[in-house]
Amino acid sequence: MTANCLGPDGKPVYLCSGSTPEPLVCINEYTATNMNMPPSYTPWGCTAEQLCETVRFAATPTGEPSSTGASDTLEYELNPAATKCALEALRDGKAGKLTVIWDDGGLADFNKSVQADIFLLGDGTVLYESRESWGCCGLYKVYKSGRLRLKDKATFDACIAAPEGAARASCFLGFSSTEVMSGNEGAPPWTTGTCDEKTPACLP
Repeated sequence: MTANCLGPDGKPVYLCSGSTPEPLVCINEYTATNMNMPPSYTPWGCTAEQLCETVRFAATPTGEPSSTGASDTLEYELNPAATKCALEALRDGKAGKLTVIWDDGGLADFNKSVQADIFLLGDGTVLYESRESWGCCGLYKVYKSGRLRLKDKATFDACIAAPEGAARASCFLGFSSTEVMSGNEGAPPWTTGTCDEKTPACLP
C-alpha cells in the first residue's frame, strides 16, 4: 500500500503501480502463496492503547476446536463485557485499539479463525485489518482497510442492546453463520463501507 500517490484530481489514492495511480481501494485483499504473504503486504502494526479485553465469538463454548463437532453459528459470545466495551468505544469516538477473534470450532487442521485489529483514530474513522488462519496452514488471507468511516451512534446502541450470542455476532461482524466466515472481507457493518480521503496512517 502506497499512501502518498496522487490521483488525477490531486487527491491521494491507496494503491499505485509505479508512477501511475490506480483507483482508490478502500479495503485491500492479500492471499498467501505456499503459506507466505505477498511482499506487498505490511501489517498496520500501530502502537495504541488496548481499550478493552479481546472480543470473542465462537461456535463452541470454549472457543477451542471440537472433537465432537461445533455449532454452525457463532452462538457463543465468550466475553460479553468486552463486546459492550468495544461497541461503546466505537460509539464514543475514542482513540486506541480493539481486538476481535471469531472461530468456527472445526477439527484440528480444518479449524478456521479470524483475528481483527481495529485502530480507532478518534475522529470517526478506523483502520481495520483482519487475518484469516487455518489450523493446517497458518495465515491464509488478510484484509486491510484505509480510514473507514463509522456509522452514527444509534448503530452501536442497537448492537449493545442486541441479545448476547449469535445476534450480537451478527451486528458486530455482519454474519453469525460459520459457513460465511470468509465474509470478513467486507467492511464491518458498523462502518459506512467507505473510506475518507486522508492518507491512512497510525496515530502518532
